[in-house]
Amino acid sequence: MGCGTADDGHQSISGQVTWNGEPISDGKISLMTAAGVTDAGDITNGVFTLRTTPGEKKVIVTAEKPAGFSRQEERVPEPEPVFYQYIPANYNTKTELKEQVEATTETLTFNLEGKEIKPPKK
Repeated sequence: MGCGTADDGHQSISGQVTWNGEPISDGKISLMTAAGVTDAGDITNGVFTLRTTPGEKKVIVTAEKPAGFSRQEERVPEPEPVFYQYIPANYNTKTELKEQVEATTETLTFNLEGKEIKPPKK
């Protein structure tokens, strides 16, 4: 084994993800093959670690921000926090971001930029 590759062909990759120049404080990153196989990791303070295989990947990044609290109802006696996705679809559900992962790849950096999605109106 070399360069962090395991016997199953997966390798450890760490990296950084920023949104408009700021580290994403809490989110998820996924690397998806053309066949739909997905390897994912958590983003914490802009840093992630995951295990994946070499090849071309679609990169999917999601992150949420608080949007307030749910309304108090009989079935929900205590209001619960409500979150919304603030990263635009072109980085997640309609991702345009791709990355070629080589057997020697150990780190990746994604500097995402764009117009932040606003919280839904109440």
